[in-house]
Order: sequence, then C-alpha cells, then structure tokens
Amino acid sequence: MLLLPGCVVTNEIIQTNYTSHIVDFMSFLTPEKPSQEMSIYCTTDTYLGTPEGRSLALKSPSERGWVSFRFNFTGNLSLTDSKGHSWLRDVLTRDCDVSSVNIKNGTFTNYCPSLTPKWLAQDGEELSIPFIPNETILELSSQNDFQPRFSVCGHFFFLKETNGDLHVIDKPEKPLPPSTYRLEFVLSSNKMTKILNSGREIFSIEREGCKLKRVKIHGLNTDIFWIAQVLSDKLRNTPVLSEGPDKLSKYQSHLIHKVNH
Repeated sequence: MLLLPGCVVTNEIIQTNYTSHIVDFMSFLTPEKPSQEMSIYCTTDTYLGTPEGRSLALKSPSERGWVSFRFNFTGNLSLTDSKGHSWLRDVLTRDCDVSSVNIKNGTFTNYCPSLTPKWLAQDGEELSIPFIPNETILELSSQNDFQPRFSVCGHFFFLKETNGDLHVIDKPEKPLPPSTYRLEFVLSSNKMTKILNSGREIFSIEREGCKLKRVKIHGLNTDIFWIAQVLSDKLRNTPVLSEGPDKLSKYQSHLIHKVNH
C-alpha cells in the first residue's frame, strides 16, 4: 500500500513558501468537536482583520468523519470541502502578503490524495484512531515482525496469523510477520461490533453501554509499524453539513491574524 508523506496525521499544520494562495488539508470533525485555530502570518506589519483576531463560525457537521478542505486566500478568505460547500459564514478579505499559515487544535493531515490518513506506531506509544460510524477500515503494515495490541470498548486483544489466516487472541503469542493486514470494523444491528479480515469475521465485541469513538492500538517498545485508515467511497465526503441557521453549532474556526516578526 502506498503511504504518501502528506497523509501522516498531526495536530498542527504549518505551511510556508507558497507557490499559490491555497492550502489543501484534511480534518477529522465531529458535531461536538471544539474549535480549530487557523492563523495567518503576514510579511509586513499589516493585520488581516483586527490584532485581537476574529472568530468565524463554521457550519456544523452532521456526523463524525474526515473532510477534505481547501483554504483559499487569493482574495477573500474561503474554506470549502471537496463538494464545494463553504464552511465559513463571514467574509474576510486578505489585505497583506501571507508568509505562512498555521492550523492547529484538531486532527489533520496535509494534502492527502489517497485519502488514507496514517499514524506511525513506535516506542510502545498508544495511538487513538477515530472510529467512523458504520465502517472503519484499518491497514497495519510493517517491514519487521510486530505485535499490535488493540483496545475496543474495554476489550483487549492481539492478532495471530496461522497458515495465512488472521485470528484474534486474548494473550500475546508469536508476533505477526512483516506484511500488511487489513481489518474492517462494522457495527451490526444487535449492538455488536464485528471485525472482519478479507470478508471473514474474526472477532465480535459487545458494545452495550459503550459509545465507540476510538480504536486504541499500540505495539511493543521495539515495534515500528504504520496504521492507515482507508476511507471508502461513501465516507470520502462526509461529514455532510447540517444546513440552516438553527443548525449552527459552537464549532468555530478562529482566524487569528498576527504580524510575522
């Protein structure tokens, strides 16, 4: 699987040296998500807006998911998704030369044309992968043996490969050999979460009383492996906007305009 450098998940994006006045990025949104902060730095002592900054309300997402954004500051500032929907309510005109753009306080990737946000697991660090309702597909890959440990709704488990088939076990045994392993997490109607590999169910988890929002994964201190979230076609443009003024939430984008000293 091709893992592009721009797809690595981060909590902050800093871009400089623009050939165009456009920043493409992805952001994981939820209806209850707190604000993200977008700062524009000028090459001169000119502020965009006011020195204190300006808060621009975003329309609320109707569900959890990744959104591909384009932030354009050619003239008026605009923030649109891959369907061309505008997420800003206010209009602010760029009135200085921009030296850098900083986006933080969220879960982001830079430009990711493959739409596969990815995490690097190393040093035994636990990673928290956002769960997308109805379908979450993860691909784990390593060039060396590795032993990922999963935590889903309080259930802990490991993986084991036997004769080319993947199995779930509750205690660690032999590490997985170097390869790419694909897991599909599917919510069933009977309050169960099914885990599939190559269309075959390998594990089911009861989620009674658990609002599944994250899949937690970590390896041994010596393990180094990648985790990629593969977005299916029906998820690539979600979450959709909740339309109407009564649907506007406290989710906001703060465009804070500062002088670049």
